Amino acid sequence: MGRIRTVKPEFWEDEKVGMLSRSARLLFLATFNLADDEGLLRWTPAFIKASVFMYDNDLDTKQIAGFMKEISDAGLLFPYLGGVSHQSLAIIVNFRKHQKINRPQPGKLPPPSLQNSAVRAMYARRDNWTCALCGLPIPGPSFDDAVNLSIDHVVHESKGGTDYPSNLRATHQNCNHSRGNREDESFHTPAYIEGMSEALIKTRNNSVIDSLNSTPNSIIDSVVDSVKC
Repeated sequence: MGRIRTVKPEFWEDEKVGMLSRSARLLFLATFNLADDEGLLRWTPAFIKASVFMYDNDLDTKQIAGFMKEISDAGLLFPYLGGVSHQSLAIIVNFRKHQKINRPQPGKLPPPSLQNSAVRAMYARRDNWTCALCGLPIPGPSFDDAVNLSIDHVVHESKGGTDYPSNLRATHQNCNHSRGNREDESFHTPAYIEGMSEALIKTRNNSVIDSLNSTPNSIIDSVVDSVKC
């Protein structure tokens, strides 16, 4: 059953959304109604056809699969196989950033496995490759395990925390280990990470510069303008 969701005005201004074809854009909007309160939904062409394009006899499942690929290629949804039956599912990557859920219900679909490195990287992209505990950048794979990516449970597994997206956040391995199963209030940034802060920030700045160097001038101008504001 579909759920009532809200659409922010920023949705239409989002560049990733704007680059989708109109049909894919409509489908992406519909996924918010189809997703549970964790942003998870069934992700098969047949299900999407029956749920979103039920009256569009001119569309077949092959065309709908093309719309689905547009959305996943843009990084807006992350497809995965979930549960023991390997269901075709997807997660709306930034679901909780765009949806304020009153009295959220527990997820009914299985979440993606954290054993999958692509899943961990997806959460890191969602969190802008920033450690949720110390606030410093997380670099790409590094020879130094202390600053490498780790996925932390907001509510620790030992206290009943789940692997659902709302309970997960990107951290440094050292920060995650330092926090353990304690509450955030008792967390203190490890001295080693503090000592690495300048290097980590420099790494983030260099990655931004590299991305700008490979980005069309019109987009660079808009980024620069937004920074000035």
